[in-house]
Amino acid sequence: MFRKLFPRRLKKPVDILMDAMTVFSVQLNELHVLKTDGFVSISERCEKSQTIYELVFQRKKDILSILRTKEKNVVEDTFETLKAIVNVVFREQPSISKEASAQILREIVSLTNTIKNDNWTVAHVVAFLGLPTLFTAAEVIPAINKQSSNEKITPLQIAIQKKNVPVIKAIMNHNAKLDIQDSNGNNAMHYAIISLKEIAIMVCKDTRYRKALSRRNNINCTPCHLACFAEKTDNLKELLRLGLTAKYVSLESNVEVNAINNGDVAFNSSLIEALDSEDMKYGGTPLHWVKSRVALEKILTIGYNINATNLNGETALHVMVRKERLECVVVLLCYGISTDTRAIREETALHYAVRMADLATVQALLVFDAKLDDLNEKGDSARHIASSSRDFDSEMILYALHSLGASRCNDDKRGCPDGCAHNGSFNGAVSHNEFADPFENWYKDYIQSNFLKTCVEELKNDENKNYVRLICFDGGGIRGLLTIQTLIELEKRLKYPFQCYFNWFAGTSTGSMIASLLCLDVPLPVIRALYLTIKEKVIHGSKPYNAQKLEVILKQYLGENTVMSDIKHAKLTITATLGDRKPAQLYLFRNYPSPREILSLNNQQQPLFCGNEYTTQKLWEACRGSGAAPTYFKAHGPFIDGGLIANNPTLDLLTEYTHYNDIRNSLGKEEEIEELQLVVSIGAGRLPTFPQ
Repeated sequence: MFRKLFPRRLKKPVDILMDAMTVFSVQLNELHVLKTDGFVSISERCEKSQTIYELVFQRKKDILSILRTKEKNVVEDTFETLKAIVNVVFREQPSISKEASAQILREIVSLTNTIKNDNWTVAHVVAFLGLPTLFTAAEVIPAINKQSSNEKITPLQIAIQKKNVPVIKAIMNHNAKLDIQDSNGNNAMHYAIISLKEIAIMVCKDTRYRKALSRRNNINCTPCHLACFAEKTDNLKELLRLGLTAKYVSLESNVEVNAINNGDVAFNSSLIEALDSEDMKYGGTPLHWVKSRVALEKILTIGYNINATNLNGETALHVMVRKERLECVVVLLCYGISTDTRAIREETALHYAVRMADLATVQALLVFDAKLDDLNEKGDSARHIASSSRDFDSEMILYALHSLGASRCNDDKRGCPDGCAHNGSFNGAVSHNEFADPFENWYKDYIQSNFLKTCVEELKNDENKNYVRLICFDGGGIRGLLTIQTLIELEKRLKYPFQCYFNWFAGTSTGSMIASLLCLDVPLPVIRALYLTIKEKVIHGSKPYNAQKLEVILKQYLGENTVMSDIKHAKLTITATLGDRKPAQLYLFRNYPSPREILSLNNQQQPLFCGNEYTTQKLWEACRGSGAAPTYFKAHGPFIDGGLIANNPTLDLLTEYTHYNDIRNSLGKEEEIEELQLVVSIGAGRLPTFPQ
């Protein structure tokens, strides 16, 4: 009651010019008003023998001095700048207290230069003051989407900066545009995503302006980039939960983002939980952030640029090596990620793996042809890094690098350990498993020196052009990877793709797939990636494995409707076993007429199975039948794995070759007889021997 009868006066400062912007109460009889507009007046007073001009606010009994100066033009200029704003603010708040009025007036006066120089509207000021109820005022609504003159900022952007949720809601209720960009290129999404989580969700969930999330500011950052840089990854995850689609979550250029195959795919909760917040702060794409192989494979189907880099220049491969996620490393390598990209300190993924003494990852990178001798910014090679540590894993890594030909350091590099020094002799620790059988080594040397060189010289001098070159691939299941890697190493030493050097291919089980893919001119690295995919997607769990998954992959890579006769440039022979009879019999799938067809002989096996014509026999089904290994996969019709009879199909192919020449001879077609020039038989490795 006392306060209502005798309101507390705001204290006048001792020196009203020194404290020119202090707001204090004045009496009406102290004023000599020169000009008035609504609640704002210009007054003058004489104090200490000098004339002072002041800006005065007056509403009913509340009279406040809000600015003093000896310069009349300054007060007049401020009066013209602020009068409209002050009148709107206080007209819309008739019951506000004197203390609250003083605080608002103090803030308005402090904004004078900004209002004048950057042309702030009343909406800008109201947003800054945090007065949500004023966004219904007739003077405020038309200015909601106005930009200031210099900073090009909008009232909504100011409200987001101030983290004022009620004001943000009030502005957005009046159709505020979220895609307006300020002078730095930032739109409301840029502001919101690095603010409070509640604000980020409120602003960025508006699907009408979803495209604003792809807008880049003047430093080429989208809102999602800023969330990463500002370590607001929780905000980004919340947006993903609200349905933010894949194309908005990337550091790539807009052109690359628009090229994403499935850019409109939303992230489900399991994928969101699989994202590593620690890695998200370095930007990049979700490929950099995933923590599991399953999540990585799902994200790879979206179509992000697999070689995209984060803020450290790291590809997803660098990150997975750094995080010791071997399964993810292998998946990325299978999908063709570059092993040569240089990240921070000019280091490749191989540098990372060697530095971490991660032998398995080093081996994986070497299998996928990582460059051995690339130098980082210090001039260190992977070999130098491995040599600098004498723990056993590093010594094993050193041996792996050495055995593949990693160079020692140049003689001008100082302080090198023995493992990399130019004149050093240490080449790492050798596993006993690396040693082959001594007799095998002798036999290889004998063949090389006494047979192969002679054959090569004879071929150089032979002008007969009707040659046939045979290549045969053994069965062996997933160990076909060893076959493929052998072919890759051979191809490095050849001028043309490996398959160009042969015109008759044969394969059993896993070898049938390799032979078929080569006949279709599928590159060897792609075949390797396919096998690793089969390993992850098919060869797991309890036996028998899911044959349907294998069939899907076979159809994808061999063609669902590709028939044997579609292969024109080479002969292809695939072995299988007919298991529907006793004893089981060898069956050959061919892309050419069988000897019986050439001789027009009746098929004596017709009551049991006559087979399909080679012109209608689907290639994928031939491979499926050849690889139907008992206990591993169910039989495919009458067929079970060809390895039961001809795991190494070399002799069967030589028999086939001989039959064809004999038939040509019997039909008087001697000119079509082919001369055997070369036979290559490649196995699928050898199982390790363990004591009983």
